[in-house]
Amino acid sequence: MNLNIYFRKSVYLMLILALGTLNSCSEEVNENPLLATNVDPSFTITPVAGEVNTYMLTSQIKGVIDSYWDIGYGPYLGKMTEKIVLPDAGTYTVKHIAVGAGGASADVSHPIVVETSDPAKPNLVKGGFFNNAC
Repeated sequence: MNLNIYFRKSVYLMLILALGTLNSCSEEVNENPLLATNVDPSFTITPVAGEVNTYMLTSQIKGVIDSYWDIGYGPYLGKMTEKIVLPDAGTYTVKHIAVGAGGASADVSHPIVVETSDPAKPNLVKGGFFNNAC
């Protein structure tokens, strides 16, 4: 009988300790030290010499693990230096999503204005972006 009482008391004690530790958690205790806090998505746009409507996108690399680029078709995993071709005239919004440690991310967008379409670039449909009814 005496053993049964000790068993019950020890079970109650373990339950109280377990509940006490759950209540003592806070946001400060659970911060993820592996999550980057300052991911810099900045990038430069440079026209490629000798190539029509071709641009080099160069992201800064400090603290960036992956670069996702979006030039109007949706984001795709690219390189830190990405060469793009924009065959049709128009204004494009280029977005860079930089991913840092722990999956932290930040993004920034910049416009590129293409003055004239390049007839030599393969575009199967005139105005292939389907931006309007024409």
